[in-house]
Amino acid sequence: MQSIAIIGAGTMGAGIAASCIGAGLSVLLVDPNRDALTRAEARIRSYLERQADRGRLERESMPDLLAALEMSSELSSVAQAMILIEAVFEDLEVKRDLLRSVEAFVSVDCVIATNTSCLRVDEIATALRHPERFLGLHYFSPAEVNPVVELVAARATSEKAARIAGDFLASTGKEALHCRDSNGFALNRFLCPYCNEAVRCLEEGIATAGQIDAVARSAFDLPLGPFEVMNLTHPRIMLHAEQSLAVFGNFYKPADLLRETGEAGRLWEILDDCGPLPEDRAAVVADRLKGAVLLAGGDVITEGVVDAGSLDEGARKALRFGKPPTALRQELGDREASRLIAEIRRRYAQ
Repeated sequence: MQSIAIIGAGTMGAGIAASCIGAGLSVLLVDPNRDALTRAEARIRSYLERQADRGRLERESMPDLLAALEMSSELSSVAQAMILIEAVFEDLEVKRDLLRSVEAFVSVDCVIATNTSCLRVDEIATALRHPERFLGLHYFSPAEVNPVVELVAARATSEKAARIAGDFLASTGKEALHCRDSNGFALNRFLCPYCNEAVRCLEEGIATAGQIDAVARSAFDLPLGPFEVMNLTHPRIMLHAEQSLAVFGNFYKPADLLRETGEAGRLWEILDDCGPLPEDRAAVVADRLKGAVLLAGGDVITEGVVDAGSLDEGARKALRFGKPPTALRQELGDREASRLIAEIRRRYAQ
């Protein structure tokens, strides 16, 4: 069995480990926090039980699958890994420091990946002596079930490393969305500004979080609105992502209320008893959210991070957008789409 090491037993690390274990791979999960490892093991076991309940694996195979999970609090235990995935806190220096240490333990053949959601892979790669074996594998939450992973090749990434990473993803049933390295990559590049614009609408008193969610679900044919999504991943994570995207200009800078909520570690209060928005205010919210998606989605295509078809396919599968950026533009028509984008540009002098 292929030996996979995952560093970080938090939400993403545990989910990635569950995906690998469910596919029959051998996994080493590393975290200095023993309690985090215990929680991760319980999550992996629960995932396998759900898969068995749904008939997706034989219940009798669970003991063998779980036996392929090893846990350690020692970084040196990664020595035998052929693929190593870093899934720690979204902080550039934390990741760099960790990878400097990791590289001293793994073999020269080990492919090293970061699960960063928004940081430039090239910037993280500067910590490595052999950046040719390094790339980004950005999983989406929940990692054990979400079918899409952004595969991000940095400037120095070798074709061999990218191929090994792609084969690994396929072996776990994941679809690779190939992206050029850029802050936010393909999908977060438009998802985060869309959520940020929703926060601005709340901040300005246009509507409540629940009302904005209802407008968004209707406008984009979504199962969840932006505040519901942020509460699942945590506003703190969205804040970190927006801070990374701020290099692209005022439109991408985090809203004050997002900063306040994220830094305080709070979730959004979503009330369902406020009633529907008046049509004129609902139209304002819908226009701003559509403009945000169209502008950011257009940027990521224009910059060559990903092509339009792949962006839409990834948005449908990973984020469950019934109307992703290019499809939305086609539905609205160029004239209306251009009007919505122009309004956003004027608002933020973008």
